[in-house]
Amino acid sequence: SYNILGGIQNWQTRLRTLDGYLSETTPWKESGTQRQEILKEALTQLLTLTYEIQPVLPETTKIVLEHFKQHSLSPIEPLF
Repeated sequence: SYNILGGIQNWQTRLRTLDGYLSETTPWKESGTQRQEILKEALTQLLTLTYEIQPVLPETTKIVLEHFKQHSLSPIEPLF
């Protein structure tokens, strides 16, 4: 049998870890290469999490993935 709840809880834990990573590394206070490295790592993790949750939240993940396909990113409205 599948443990969907356990998978979602694991996903939430990893999302909180990513949030903690951004809080600790404070890319908004960095510049140049350091900022790029932090944001590249965060974006890689975020996109991985987005693909993983796609079966559970297909419409939301579609919006997120389409947003990151843009050449230039701008803020989007909260999804929830």
